[in-house]
Amino acid sequence: MPEVEAPFQKTRPKTAFVGCRFCIDEWHVWSNTNPQTATIREHLISKHYDKFRVAVLTNKLKGWETFGHAPGARGKEREPFSLEGFYERFVRWIAVDDQSINVIDSPELRDLLLYVGTQLDEDDLPHRTKLTQLIYERFQLEFKKLIEELKNAAGRISFTSDLWTDQNRRSYMAITAHFMSFGINGQVTMTTRLVAFRYVPGSHSGQNLAKVFVAILKELGIFNRIGMVTLDNASNCGSMMEFVALLLRDMGVYFDKEGNRIRCFPHIINLAVKAGLKQLTKLLPRGSAQDQDDDGDDFECDDDPATQLDIEADDPYMEILRDDVVAAAHDLVSACRASGPRCEEFKNTIVEENASGAFGDDDHQSDCQIPLAREELDC
Repeated sequence: MPEVEAPFQKTRPKTAFVGCRFCIDEWHVWSNTNPQTATIREHLISKHYDKFRVAVLTNKLKGWETFGHAPGARGKEREPFSLEGFYERFVRWIAVDDQSINVIDSPELRDLLLYVGTQLDEDDLPHRTKLTQLIYERFQLEFKKLIEELKNAAGRISFTSDLWTDQNRRSYMAITAHFMSFGINGQVTMTTRLVAFRYVPGSHSGQNLAKVFVAILKELGIFNRIGMVTLDNASNCGSMMEFVALLLRDMGVYFDKEGNRIRCFPHIINLAVKAGLKQLTKLLPRGSAQDQDDDGDDFECDDDPATQLDIEADDPYMEILRDDVVAAAHDLVSACRASGPRCEEFKNTIVEENASGAFGDDDHQSDCQIPLAREELDC
């Protein structure tokens, strides 16, 4: 019987251990935990490079875009040197590693390149103007490839979008496209591409955002293939969808401001949690000044008499509500994150109090240690 290859599985198995399918003479097994991912990947690259490379490229796994640019790049024949190849790789490094264009004028870097690049001359190394031109030319090439990829997408194309503001208070709109595409072997896979990171001049009104959004879709040639658009729940996003519908209607494309929109679920959860915490600390005995809901929220306090009596009878809980520990904790986090020295002092406090055994019960019957995890230090 012919050998039947097991189907490729992208999701992590639920077993406690995973083994290498390619190893025949001896077993290679790892525990099924996150820290083992790099170890498993290194094993596949070092022991089964060709098979692993095909699997990565076919299924577009993590890092597939840059995996083995030259066939057999690992431990095999290298591509002959060319000035064009050097420029292409240098531009890729600048873009992928988010390097400053000014780095090319660093004397130490230029000296290093001339030292390792025996076929390079000083005149071969670009300066900022030439490097900027090379980056722009590479962008044009990649943009054409992106448009072709979107053109060949199977079905409609959905989008996620959000605004980002830099340290100079300039705003940019990021748009990510999500669509189905055909892989090397004809397999249909979900593909995600960053299609725009565009400067947004002027105000953040819904009308202005809609103009930028639709202009990008026209530039990509996919304004008539819109599936769903995922945005957060800011009010200008709602008006943006209204104006998008109007602009597309004038172009003969049907678009529903609600039917074609998905509201960002994590943002909804965040709003719900904040509203719930706010109402929790507002839940005081009937008649108190804090019981007046005058802030326009859609959430109201529980007026059930039984609930109010239970709360009044619970003195410790009432004391907590009056102190508003949620707001106090929020203020504490904001204060700790206000500066680098404060974060360092927060870390030192945890170390000192852990050493002294200060965390725990008042009677010191049980000891508590706060871990120095990155999440706690970042608040």
